[in-house]
Amino acid sequence: MICFLYMIRCKDGSLYTGITNDFRKRWKKHKNGTGSRTVKIRGYLAPVFLCSFINKSAAMCAEIHVKKQKRWHKEQMIDSSMNLIKDFDTSDI
Repeated sequence: MICFLYMIRCKDGSLYTGITNDFRKRWKKHKNGTGSRTVKIRGYLAPVFLCSFINKSAAMCAEIHVKKQKRWHKEQMIDSSMNLIKDFDTSDI
């Protein structure tokens, strides 16, 4: 089953990183305050990064790796061609 790694830019400028198998559903949860405690406390601005993986295990490995990275590296990921968020319509969610 395809799984997604995503990043959300919070109102305080921080980047929240998570995984899900249904990004639309997960983003709706973040928006209504039930997605994660961190995003609920810090507030959300927008999803800024989305990348797909062939399974949950691969996405979890990537999530662990990304969470260990410095901010400048995460910003490079956001600006990279592997970022699928530009192709994902978030206007209806």
